Amino acid sequence: MIPVLYVDGNSRRRENAEHFFGTDSGIALDTVPSARLAKKKAGSGRYGAIVFDYPEKSKEKNDMIVSLREQGLKTPVILFTRWQDPACEHEAGRCSGITCVRTAGLAQISFRELRAVIRLVSGEN
Repeated sequence: MIPVLYVDGNSRRRENAEHFFGTDSGIALDTVPSARLAKKKAGSGRYGAIVFDYPEKSKEKNDMIVSLREQGLKTPVILFTRWQDPACEHEAGRCSGITCVRTAGLAQISFRELRAVIRLVSGEN
């Protein structure tokens, strides 16, 4: 099982993610509604990846990522978006260990794509 911290301010999307990843996906999802709350959990270093629904409050998210990197944690960060968003790709390109995943927008397809990327970045192919 790959432990993943999933950060999304939308409770319905968090529930959908918990439902999808809770069914024999090989991923143990821990969900939180904000980067501020995620920062406390992420500092433990126990996660194989951290997923942010993009755009999650940018300042909080950026502060968290910088803080993790300053602590020496190299946990892969995935920015998960359902939109064609060049800003997401730009942000991913600015920092080491950040991947931007654009999806088709349909929940099941999106989560399948996300699962594949989580396995890839965590080294659990």
